[in-house]
This record gives sequence, C-alpha cells and structure tokens, in this order.
Amino acid sequence: MITFFTDLTWFFRIDISIYVAFLLVMLLLISSMKLDKRDLLNRRFFFLVAIVSALILIEAITCIFTAFPQPWQVPISMILHVVLFSAAPILTAIWIYSMWRMIDICERKRRWQTWVLFLPAAINAVFAFASIWTKWYFYFNAQSIYQRGSINLIAPILLTGYLFVA
Repeated sequence: MITFFTDLTWFFRIDISIYVAFLLVMLLLISSMKLDKRDLLNRRFFFLVAIVSALILIEAITCIFTAFPQPWQVPISMILHVVLFSAAPILTAIWIYSMWRMIDICERKRRWQTWVLFLPAAINAVFAFASIWTKWYFYFNAQSIYQRGSINLIAPILLTGYLFVA
C-alpha cells in the first residue's frame, strides 16, 4: 500500500482520463442548465456524455488495479473489463441510431436495420462476458496481472467498423 503513495507512475497513466472525465461532467452540467431536458436528442446527448464519463473513470480504475495487482482485485477487474469491452460498441451503436433518428426525421429505419446495427454489439457483449471463463478478450494470470486474450482484436475491429458506418 505504501508503494501506491510513493510510486506515482500509476497517476501518469490515468491523469488525462481524469481530466477528460472532469471536462465531460462539466459539459454535462452546463448543457443540462442550457438545453431543453424534454427534447429527445438532448436527453440522448446527456445519456451518452454521462456514460462516456463513467467509462473513462472505470478505465482509470482498471489502470490503477493493473499497476498494483492483488488477488482481491481480480473479480472487480473482471467485472470492470466486461463493462468496458461491452459498453463501447453498444454506446457507439446507440450514437449511430441517434444520428439516424436525427437525420431521417420523416423516414423511420426498418426494424431489421436496427437489429443489424445492434447485433454485433450484442455478440461482442456475450464474448466479453464469456471471457471470464474462456479468456477470449482478457484474463488474469496466476500473479493477478491482466493479460489480453486470444481474440482480443475483435473488440477494437468491431468498434472501428461502427465508426466507419457512422
């Protein structure tokens, strides 16, 4: 525990994340005072900014845990990593769906298009959850150190695909 306070290299791994999360929370507070909270687009904006802020803070926590791995942290880290691997594609799909709704005011997307949009994110979430046992995306070795799994690249490739679709 003393190392935590004397070796501040962990802080340099998360300082930008803390600053960005703080700025996003400030943006959320200011926009909530200025924007109409009843407008659907504004509510989606509030939701997305809040979730991104939370994910940035969760990632910062996982960085601290990986800097000082302890056996008691493994279950918490597993849950946090499942959330991180699952949430980014789902969040991106929600963002794309919101943009569809904003741009196509008159024309509604067909239901199958929405399913196609969210299906890869849902499959990714299943893979992330299954990684607890399968070690597909991540695992923790005997020393409680985070390791990338055998198909770890699927998640960033999926996220990149969503960004191209956007």
